[in-house]
Amino acid sequence: MARPGAARYRGVMPTTDQLREIATRVGVSLSTVYRVLNGDIKGKRKDNAEKAQQIRTIAHELGYRPNAAAKAMSSGRFNCVALLLSADYGRDFLHKGAFEGIQDALQERSMHLAVARVHDAQLHDPFGGPRFLTEWMSDGLLINYGDDVPRELLHLIHEQEVPAVWLNVDLAFDTVSFDDHGAAFQATRHVIQLGHSDIYYAQYHESAHYSTAARRAGYQKAMQEAGLRSRVIHPPGGIKPADRFAFTRTWLAKDPRPTAVVGYGPEDAMNVASGALANGLTIPDDLSIVAIHDEVLDRNGFVYTTAVVDTHQAGLQAVAMLLEKIKQPQLQIPLVTIPYRLVPGLTTAKPKA
Repeated sequence: MARPGAARYRGVMPTTDQLREIATRVGVSLSTVYRVLNGDIKGKRKDNAEKAQQIRTIAHELGYRPNAAAKAMSSGRFNCVALLLSADYGRDFLHKGAFEGIQDALQERSMHLAVARVHDAQLHDPFGGPRFLTEWMSDGLLINYGDDVPRELLHLIHEQEVPAVWLNVDLAFDTVSFDDHGAAFQATRHVIQLGHSDIYYAQYHESAHYSTAARRAGYQKAMQEAGLRSRVIHPPGGIKPADRFAFTRTWLAKDPRPTAVVGYGPEDAMNVASGALANGLTIPDDLSIVAIHDEVLDRNGFVYTTAVVDTHQAGLQAVAMLLEKIKQPQLQIPLVTIPYRLVPGLTTAKPKA
C-alpha cells in the first residue's frame, strides 16, 4: 500500500522533510541525497554505489519519480539517442542484430532510443533541413543509411556539429562497419584448403554498397595468393530474381564447371544450390558452396558453410563510440571493423579425386 500523499511526488523532488528522512535513514548528508536524486553521483566506489541505490530506493518508496523533461532542461541532455534511417526505398536496411545491440547497450545505461526516417528531399530544405538534436530531442545520432550517402546529410551533420556515428558505411572515422573483405577471403581460403582450385564467385544483384567491391576483392586476393584464376559471375546491372534460376542452370552447365562457389550473400548461395541440383549435381560432392551472412544460413535443416558476422556486437560498439562522441563532439574516432568467422556446414567438402 502506498504511503499517504505519495502520488504528490511523481515528477518532482521530495520535500525537504522527506530529503532529511532519507539522509537520516541512509546515514549521509542532505546535500548527498539531493545530488544523487539529480543524477550527479555515479557511484564508482562500491560503498558510494550502495548508498546511492539506498537513496533511490527510499525516494521511490516515498513516491518520487524522476522527471525526464525537467532533468533535460536543467542538464541540457535528453538521455536519448536517435537512430536515423533513410526513408527512400532500398537504403533503410538495418541488421536485426545491430538494432538489438543498440537497444541492449542503451538499456544498460538507462538511456532510450528514438527512430527517425528522412527522405533525401528533406535534406534540401531551404530552411536548413532537420535540426537533428533539438527537434528530435536526442543527444546524438546513430546513422544507418545504406549506400549512396547524400552529401547534404554529411554537410548537415558537420554544420550542426552533431555527435554522430555511422553504421555499415565506408568511412574512415566515427563508423562501425563489417570486414567484408575478410569474409570473402576466409570463405575462399576455406575451399582452397579443402583442395578446390576451380572456385567461382557469384553475385546476382547490383549494389553501390561498399561490400560489393570489398567481398569481390577478398575472393580475388585469396585466389591470387593461391596462384589460382579468379572467375566472377556478376553480370552488369544484375539478374532479375525471376531469371536467376535459369541463369544459374545455364552457366553451371558450361565447361569449365566450378567445383566450389562463394556467394556474395545468402540469396546468391541458395540460387547456386538450386541451379546445381536442377542440373543433377550433388552438394557438396559435386559442388561446394559458401555463403556470407549475418547468421549461419540454415534452410530446413540444410546448413550452409557460412562466413558469419556478429551484428549485435556492431550495435554495442556503435553506442559505445557515440557516447564518446557526445562527451567530445570534435573527437574523430577511427573506424571499428567487426570481423567474420567461418562456420563449416553441410555444403563444403573435398573435391572428387
